[in-house]
Amino acid sequence: MINYQVIRSSTISKNQVFDFLEVFNKVFDDNKDVSWFKWKYTDNIYGDSFIIISYDDTIPIGIRSFWRNDIEGKECYQPCDTALFEDYRKMGIFPEMSRLALEETNEAYIYNFPNENSTRGNIKMGWEEYDTWYLSFCTSKDKLKKESSKIDDEYLNWRFSNNPNRNYYYIEYKGEFYLLYGRSKWMYYVLGRISKEQTHKFRKINMGLIFQYRNKESLTYKLLKRKSTIYVYNKKDKKVDFKIPMNKADFF
Repeated sequence: MINYQVIRSSTISKNQVFDFLEVFNKVFDDNKDVSWFKWKYTDNIYGDSFIIISYDDTIPIGIRSFWRNDIEGKECYQPCDTALFEDYRKMGIFPEMSRLALEETNEAYIYNFPNENSTRGNIKMGWEEYDTWYLSFCTSKDKLKKESSKIDDEYLNWRFSNNPNRNYYYIEYKGEFYLLYGRSKWMYYVLGRISKEQTHKFRKINMGLIFQYRNKESLTYKLLKRKSTIYVYNKKDKKVDFKIPMNKADFF
């Protein structure tokens, strides 16, 4: 019999964390550990996330998280870390986990950067396309300041500096400093502007191909076909009407 546990990240037990990691690592062939979970969920600067674990009797078989990730002081959640064992797919478990999480976040804003596998399911549940960011090669660094958002220090420290699984970098241009995500050895994505005082926490990059996400199609997009479409789940009194920067995406 399939049953579900709806858990606040501040109250999750050690066994529930192990169940979560077991499903995540098996489905994604990964090796995330408790330190990653603690960083992402327990130490979240915004507060509790909601985690759904589905069980077949007592065996964990699926997970879905609504990760707390506020924007402009507004309470927001981003669905992520969704995994379901193959034998349990097409049984209505994914939409049920989503429904339970949406009930818990009824007073908040919900946004998502879904991959192609989950986009169709989200649309069926009422999600709406909101914005699209297109990957562009940075041909002129003069546009960086205008086209990148400022990352505040508190978010920078928690989300990027303290991340136990990834390293980030920065570049300097005309007295401004930009945080970078390393896509490969020579390919970097601009995540936003940071203060000079925070640069010592990241490695400086002097050479490499610099890309950034923009709100309009570019030659880079036409060649590589890389974009990120944001979907939102609007409620009667909670309609998303603010800019969602790419540095809020879970996958960086």
